[in-house]
Amino acid sequence: MTDGNYNRPVLLSVFAVLQILGGIVAAAIGAFVILGGAVTVPIALPASLTVVVAGGISLAVGLLMVLVGVALFSGKKWGWWFSVIMTALALIFSLISQNWLGVAFEAIVLLYLNTKNTKGWFEI
Repeated sequence: MTDGNYNRPVLLSVFAVLQILGGIVAAAIGAFVILGGAVTVPIALPASLTVVVAGGISLAVGLLMVLVGVALFSGKKWGWWFSVIMTALALIFSLISQNWLGVAFEAIVLLYLNTKNTKGWFEI
C-alpha cells in the first residue's frame, strides 16, 4: 500500500485463501478428469472427448480461481474488479433461479467488497 492507511481485511484474507484452495481442488479434478478421459479416448471417442473438454474447462477455471485468490490476497485492483463483476453476475443468476440463500450470500459478499476498508486495501 502506498499510503499505509489500510491493512488487508481479515475476512478478505479468509476469502482469498478459500478461493486459492478451491482453485487448487478444481484444477486437480480437471487434470484427473483429463487423464481419465485421455485413457479411454480410443475406446469411446465421443464420450471421452466430452470428458476431456470438461476436464480442460475445470482445469482452466481452477487456475483462474487461484490467480484471482492471489490477486485478492495481494491487493491487486483487477482482482477486486473481477470479484465484484462475478459476484454481481452470481447475484443476478441467484435472483433469476430464485435461490434466496444464494441471493443473501452474494449480496453480503458484494456489500463486503464495497466497504471502505476493503476498497481501501485495493486503493479504489
